[in-house]
Amino acid sequence: MADIDIGYVRLVVAIIKQAIVDAKRELKYGRVGGYSAALFINSEEFIEMCHLIDCDGETIRNRVFRDLGIVRESDRN
Repeated sequence: MADIDIGYVRLVVAIIKQAIVDAKRELKYGRVGGYSAALFINSEEFIEMCHLIDCDGETIRNRVFRDLGIVRESDRN
C-alpha cells in the first residue's frame, strides 16, 4: 500500500469529525441549509475515507471514534 501523506490523513480526520458533530446537531435541531451531514455519512466517499489506514496502521474510523470518545459495542468486549 502506498504511503499516505500525514496532511491528507489530518484533513480526512477533520472532515469525518466535523460530519459526526454536524450529524449530532442535525438530530437535535434539524437540518440547516443544503448540507446534510447524515447523507454525507452514508455516502460511499465517507465510507471509503473511514477505511483508509493512517501512518500507525489504524483505520481512520477507529482513530476518529477514539478521539471523539465514541465506544462501539464491539470494542467493549
